Amino acid sequence: MSMARAAYLAGPETSYATLRAMVSESDRRVLSDPAMRTVIMDVTREALRPGIEGPMSDMLIFCRPWEIDLGAVKCPSVLWQGNSDHIVPAGVAFMLGASLPGCSVRRLDGQGHFWILEHVREVLEAVAAFPA
Repeated sequence: MSMARAAYLAGPETSYATLRAMVSESDRRVLSDPAMRTVIMDVTREALRPGIEGPMSDMLIFCRPWEIDLGAVKCPSVLWQGNSDHIVPAGVAFMLGASLPGCSVRRLDGQGHFWILEHVREVLEAVAAFPA
């Protein structure tokens, strides 16, 4: 992760091009928008600014069991997951949704990791509709 951070800081454009090459076609389409490119570049720069602890925490989520009883979660929840996501394994996300009582799982056919960038309003409206 330290090497990835150094590579990004030394050549953010190259890193962005590498990201675009690794993701699904739907993500490449989203990331081809100059405004989305700016968002991703800004978010990545800020995430890596203090070091690698944040990205490492994200990676560790997939490497060890969670110490939480998902069956005890009582609040309403919605999980959106693109089935063409090359960053978060869709099967893992769908298993998480199935483990949360009452979770509404929305499988996004043909969508990848960055679909949210084009659907923020839709997601915020769905969250706002939850009972208080």
